[in-house]
Amino acid sequence: MQVRQAYDALVVSKGTLERARGAYRSPDFRRLLWIRLASQFADGLFPPLPPPQTDEDKENDKKLKVRDLIDQVEAEIKSVTEELETARDELASVETRFAQESQSR
Repeated sequence: MQVRQAYDALVVSKGTLERARGAYRSPDFRRLLWIRLASQFADGLFPPLPPPQTDEDKENDKKLKVRDLIDQVEAEIKSVTEELETARDELASVETRFAQESQSR
């Protein structure tokens, strides 16, 4: 009886070992291994993502595809840049008007 249990354990181990070796050789495992290694050692290369600012952003992060999120962020950057330029132009006109009024007094 003991010999049979030892044999069964050996056969199961042999099959398990072959499956494990096959898994280690698979391209998916190698890809996952490289991703894991890169994520462990590349912490300084990629800045962490900021947390979502609104609940809508949080929901969009969950359901949108990466390309759609990137497009949305790029559009937001463009609109904020335009607002910044508008604010700079308004500030320059206020400064110019203030300087003119100060000289006339």
